[in-house]
Amino acid sequence: MERYIFKQAEPVWAAGLQNEMNIRMGFYAQAGKGKTSVNLACSTAYQIYVNDTFAAAGPARAARGYYRVDEIDITSYLNKDINDVAVIVWGYCINAYSFLDQPSFLTCEIVCDNDVVAATGVKGFFAYLLDDYLKKVQRYTYQRGFVESYVLTSDSRDWMTGGNTHQVSLEMSGKKEYITRNVLYPEYEKLCPMDNAVVGKHKPCKPETYRLPWHLKIDNPDYKQYKTEELDENINERIQQIEYDTANAVETDISNGICLSESEYAVYEFEREATGFISFRIVCKETCEFLMIYDEMLINGVPDPIRIHGLWVNKYVLEPGEYNLVFFEPVSMKYLNVVMFRGRARICSLHMIEYKHAPVDKAIDTTDPDLKKIFDAAVETYRQNALDIFMDCPSRERAGWLCDSFFASRVEYFLTGKSLIEKNFLENFLLPESYPSLPEGMIPMCYPADHVNKNFIPNWAMWFVLQLYEYKERSNDIHMVAAFKPKIYALLEYFERFLNKDGLLQNLEKWVFVEWSFANKLVQDVNFPTNMLYALMLERVSQLYDDKDKLVQAEGIRKKIRELSYDGEFFRDRMVFKNDVLEVSHERTEVCQYYAFFTKTATKKKYSKLWKTLVKDFGPDRVEKKLHPEIYPANAFVGTYLRMELLTEQGLYKQLLNESVGFFKYMAERTGTLWENKTDGASLNHGFAAHAGIWIYNAVEALKEHI
Repeated sequence: MERYIFKQAEPVWAAGLQNEMNIRMGFYAQAGKGKTSVNLACSTAYQIYVNDTFAAAGPARAARGYYRVDEIDITSYLNKDINDVAVIVWGYCINAYSFLDQPSFLTCEIVCDNDVVAATGVKGFFAYLLDDYLKKVQRYTYQRGFVESYVLTSDSRDWMTGGNTHQVSLEMSGKKEYITRNVLYPEYEKLCPMDNAVVGKHKPCKPETYRLPWHLKIDNPDYKQYKTEELDENINERIQQIEYDTANAVETDISNGICLSESEYAVYEFEREATGFISFRIVCKETCEFLMIYDEMLINGVPDPIRIHGLWVNKYVLEPGEYNLVFFEPVSMKYLNVVMFRGRARICSLHMIEYKHAPVDKAIDTTDPDLKKIFDAAVETYRQNALDIFMDCPSRERAGWLCDSFFASRVEYFLTGKSLIEKNFLENFLLPESYPSLPEGMIPMCYPADHVNKNFIPNWAMWFVLQLYEYKERSNDIHMVAAFKPKIYALLEYFERFLNKDGLLQNLEKWVFVEWSFANKLVQDVNFPTNMLYALMLERVSQLYDDKDKLVQAEGIRKKIRELSYDGEFFRDRMVFKNDVLEVSHERTEVCQYYAFFTKTATKKKYSKLWKTLVKDFGPDRVEKKLHPEIYPANAFVGTYLRMELLTEQGLYKQLLNESVGFFKYMAERTGTLWENKTDGASLNHGFAAHAGIWIYNAVEALKEHI
């Protein structure tokens, strides 16, 4: 960890509102010409505009009580003698997985040719409490912030160019611990939609019942959101009161913009799924009210705004005039539906400002178009899920999940030759002395995040140790490993409470997670895949800290699992209590077999018959062929990925490439990204899935050597 010291700036916020939910503030300053940077830290998020042009967004996330500082070079935007610099900061003050519930503040200074020309709390900044939005709205998802619902007049943005004199009273925030960013900045690439949009008519309707994303059903007072009776508007109901006439919709050229009137809608399509901020210019002939609904896919010709339990929508009410607008929160989509409720407007220059990892210089050398398409989709998936931390997905959560990070960290090193993001990611877990709401010793399943429901995944803590071991192999960062030793041994002490007389973990607490399949229904009382993973974790601890006793314990667990779980054909998943006696249950899952080999509980030599069966009979088309129907099938995460890892380990490169096409081709073709599950019922852009690119690349290279 490297601390950062501002030259002059102090943390500030609107007086009395540091802990108020959903407050949006604007900070304005001026800068001349010269080598200039905006250096800032904040809670919760910011955007920077120079001369009314989007310049940057952030920040990089850190552990509770720590704030990473961005240094944004704005020199190229300074095209006037006196330039307008505007910083929008949105303070959410809610518990989430995409950020932490911490008091809102901004610490910012503008440095021109090494001189501080503006510094919050000191000089040069004007501060405004913005009223251009509806404050009491619903949250996007359980894991993220609030829906953006704007109410704008032609002078709403005058403050960004020095045209507002109604400043707000500020107060100093508490002392902050600032640390360096360390990771690359995005390049904010521009992605335009396809040449044509689908334009049609819509009309109001009233459904018999309203679908409710699950976070809107939560009545836990510790989960921060506005109650239904408090809302300024119920956007969830509004987006379900639309009936589309898709049968008569027509494709319309949008190269010169598009005009929309009341009761019309237009669906834009991007060439692939993208993550970032929608930017557009709109000229309203009269007062306009419209929605921008987005998603990764279409259902019945339009994006479903409630798919995968989110509210995928921004809302605007605009007085007559011309506006240049940019989404504040990063969103993910392949399709964008503009739904005009009233008024008439022309929308021009609509595009995505992409918010993702900088370009990487890695290409696959193959003439196979399917493999190239999958590899490119893997790279794109990585870039959208690896910005400041490794994220599970860039849409629903934007959260730093363990296990996902085990795979994503490998991809970072493969694509960049460095582990910059991984170091930040691990450092975020290292810095807190403790984790609120979790039992002593347990590591959060995702972080930085708030776990008000006290939930955790014990398996993910095991994957964390596996990742730490591989991080040491990649980076030789022995200092990080040594710093983690107290946390790792506290974790071991936590698990020891659940060991039974056989030395196996029994009746683990909370969300015991094997994978997204039937296997997750078999996690109690003694789950063999979990114990297999536990054994591998102990082996990794022995290697990290030269603890031979942990290796002995790991081998004892493996031996006991072989005795109890293997039925002569397959490994069974669990033991359950029946009449107060612990008995092995008959259920067997595909993923359990992969866990056995991945964790070295089983080896190709010891279980050659099972290995041959897995290689020959299992794979992407096993269910369709009706082979071994008694074995519950695996899902993408983690079954498919463990299978791919095992095929790679055994040098079965041709089979791996063939199966990769079967597993991933349809994903790459549909969205240009790789998915959370095998089907489209969840996220269609998930960080761990980028690992497919490593396997494919290495298989192609290995086969060249055998020619």
